[in-house]
Amino acid sequence: SAARYSIHRLFVQRHGWRIKGLTPRSGSWSTSIPVLGMGGTLPQNLVDVLEGQLASDDYHLHELAMLSATLETLIHGEVRERLSRTYKALGVDVKSSLAEKDAVQLMDTYMTLFVMGYNASEFTLEGLHQKRDDIMEKYPHWMHVEKLLREMQTAAAPGLNEFAFSDILRILEATNEQIGGRIDQSDCQDIQNRLLRIEDAHSTGRVRLRDFYGSFMNEGTWQFSESVDFLNQSGVLDESDRSEVRIMIPNYVAMQENCLNVSTFYDLCCMDTCEDLLGQLERNIQSPHASPQSILSIVSTLPIAALSASVVAKLHEVAEHHGGKVPLHG
Repeated sequence: SAARYSIHRLFVQRHGWRIKGLTPRSGSWSTSIPVLGMGGTLPQNLVDVLEGQLASDDYHLHELAMLSATLETLIHGEVRERLSRTYKALGVDVKSSLAEKDAVQLMDTYMTLFVMGYNASEFTLEGLHQKRDDIMEKYPHWMHVEKLLREMQTAAAPGLNEFAFSDILRILEATNEQIGGRIDQSDCQDIQNRLLRIEDAHSTGRVRLRDFYGSFMNEGTWQFSESVDFLNQSGVLDESDRSEVRIMIPNYVAMQENCLNVSTFYDLCCMDTCEDLLGQLERNIQSPHASPQSILSIVSTLPIAALSASVVAKLHEVAEHHGGKVPLHG
C-alpha cells in the first residue's frame, strides 16, 4: 500500500532503518498485515488503538505522521531500555556520574551488543568485557562504528568530563540515528567492491556464478557462500542465460541476509540503489504514473548506464497494459 511504502521510505531516507513488516513481499506492498505490518512489533494495546483509529481504507497524511512519530518514539524508548540493561549488566548505578574513560567503555559495550544483536542480560560481567574486547575480530567494520560514536560524543556532549545517564543516552540516540548510513558506507560498500572486482566484463552489474563461488574458494570471501537455491529464492540470480547464470550485484547487496538485526523495530540494511533512483523519478514526475517517454527522459539524466533496448521495450509493454502509462510502484 501507499502508506506502507511512504513510512518505509521515510525511515530509510532519514536513518537507514528498514522497518520490520514494512518492506515489500515478493515485490508487493500488501495491505493485509495489521497496522501497516508492525502488528508483531508494537505493543498489543497500541496495535488495538491504531487499528481502531486508522480503520479506513486509506491513511491520510496526518495519520501517517502520527504513526511515524509513534514508531520513532518507540525506537528511542528501546535505546533507553537497552542502555538501562547495559548499566545493570555492568553493575553500574544509573544515577551515578561516570568519568570519560568509564563512559566510553560503557558506550563501546552498548554498541558491541547493538551491532552483534546481543542482549546484555545474557552475559556475565566477564563475558561482556570479553565481547567488547573481541569485537574487532567478530565484526571487522567496528572501527567505523567506533569513529561514529566518538563523533556523536563530541557533537551531543561537547566538553564533558563526567557523564550522567542522560548524557550517554543522548550520545547513543544520536549514534542510533546516524549509524544506518555509516553501516552502508562500510559493510555494504565492502561487499559491493568485492563483487565489482569479479564483475562480468560482458554483463554490467552482474557476476558469473562460477566467479562468485571462486571468490569464496580461492580468496576466502566468506560472504559468497550461499547455495544456489537460497540465492534464487532471494531474487539474486539472473537466469536469462541458462548456460551462464549470474548474480545481480544490486540485488545481492540489498538482500535481507546482509542486514544487521539490531532492533525489535528495524534492521540495518544496505541501501537499495534502485530506491534512490526511484526517488529521483518520484520527485521529477510527482505522480504515481508516467509515460515511457517521460521516464526515459528523466533516466537519461541520471548517473546510470544507458538502458538496453530490451528494457526500453519492456517499459513500453508495461505502458500498453496500463492505458499508455507506467505505474511507478508496480
